[in-house]
Amino acid sequence: MITYWLLAFMTLFTSLTAEIIEWQRDNGSLMQGYLTVQTTENEKFPILLMIQGSQKESVLALHTSVNNHLANSPIAILSFEKRGYDLDGNLNNKLYDKCDYFDNRIKDGQLAIDQIKKGAIPNWNGQIFLGGASEGGAVAARLAAKNPDLDGVMLFCTGGGLPFKEEILMTVRKWEKNAGKKDKEIKFKLGLIQAQILVMQAHPSTKLNFGGYTYKWWSSHLGRRTLDDIVQINSPLYYVHGTEDELLPIESADLVAKVMQNRPGFVYKRYEGVRHAIDNLIYPAWDEGINWIKEHIKY
Repeated sequence: MITYWLLAFMTLFTSLTAEIIEWQRDNGSLMQGYLTVQTTENEKFPILLMIQGSQKESVLALHTSVNNHLANSPIAILSFEKRGYDLDGNLNNKLYDKCDYFDNRIKDGQLAIDQIKKGAIPNWNGQIFLGGASEGGAVAARLAAKNPDLDGVMLFCTGGGLPFKEEILMTVRKWEKNAGKKDKEIKFKLGLIQAQILVMQAHPSTKLNFGGYTYKWWSSHLGRRTLDDIVQINSPLYYVHGTEDELLPIESADLVAKVMQNRPGFVYKRYEGVRHAIDNLIYPAWDEGINWIKEHIKY
């Protein structure tokens, strides 16, 4: 019962409430997650719905980390496990691989938004903010494009200015160049990657794996460009990227900023020397992001 122990620990040492949320999907399965409320009883609050990245792990670590930056604020945080993880931190690997692809993540995020809007969480003040990092940022961008009435969106290390496939090729090119490889060797490696991409797109199997992800997962992402969703976002947008991101190139983020620079409500934070890992973005990006949300809360 690891998860319940952690929730009890959070409640004991932070004086916060933490409760389990379960909502039913269309197929009858339960979407399970965590709600942490900062306010006192019967005090209304906005909700920050956090979308996890591509990590194959419980969302509780992200939930707890972001929650630490919400102390003394009126913001509640809500997050959900991916399909395949239960509330005790147990992983059904077969189910996870079968269900882990972009459209399913959008469906879960939309279910959460719909349930919030229906009043499933008492004392909600009517405001929803979205937050996501990496793949979670891409999911959040799509959800924000589909839900123009959201109150704000935070995207961390999401990239998206280039198509995902081009981001991969640019990243591999940088890796190889930094490793001292010659142009001929780099060209050969990129050719192998492009061939692998074609195979995964042609055969989106949940049973075949490349780089730690199923062909189905890759196929669901290779045809998208997050900028196509970002330009449709009507909500205020807080967009963060590190210049040394080793997975999603800064050039892709800069392209988003160039397209969005004159859009009202768009804020671009470009952190020098910061890599992709969310842990490296905790300070000061998360605190600044939470302060940005506070500026948009309706009291």
